[in-house]
Amino acid sequence: MSDKGWIVGWAAVVCATFMAPRVAMASVVNVALSADTSSNRAALPSFPTSKAVDGDLSFESRWVAPDFGSESNPIWLKVDLGHLYPIQEVGLYIPDGTDPFYFGWYVDYRLYSSPDDISWTQIADGRLITRDDPTDTLVLAGLSAKYLRFDAVGGTHWAHLGEITVLSPEADPVPEPSTLVIWSLLGTLGITVGWRRRRSSAA
Repeated sequence: MSDKGWIVGWAAVVCATFMAPRVAMASVVNVALSADTSSNRAALPSFPTSKAVDGDLSFESRWVAPDFGSESNPIWLKVDLGHLYPIQEVGLYIPDGTDPFYFGWYVDYRLYSSPDDISWTQIADGRLITRDDPTDTLVLAGLSAKYLRFDAVGGTHWAHLGEITVLSPEADPVPEPSTLVIWSLLGTLGITVGWRRRRSSAA
């Protein structure tokens, strides 16, 4: 009976170390697919923010806000991943369709990440050009985020984005700090109870 406390304690420690962070490594997953989205500007009715995370790369499936973004007044698209994820790669894409009228148009952007929708960190900037350079692939290391925000800060066309993909090397979210704290406290409590029982038995 005196060993039960030790068993409970070490079981909790094992859970805190392995089970809470992750049971096993999974394949790379696009955690932005069908995620919740929002913007600081109303989109054109046929091109809502959800079109930027639907997995469709066609010209008809894109987010468009009928205004130009600027450095001082960006137009942003925010993606809520639902949980804090380790981010391996972010892909950005704008389609050009078949009309030459759209060829060569560009959007200047800045990309931000946040764990809580309060504090934001710029992680990239660049220019997406239809037909010539429509895709940016951003390889990231050591980044975990729950939110990503695409800021259109200039360009020759209204703020728009065809698709944003967010690849995570693990299908399950990173555990919140509070979860790890609870597991650690359970481990400490179990070990303490076991130690006290061992002392009582020895006495």
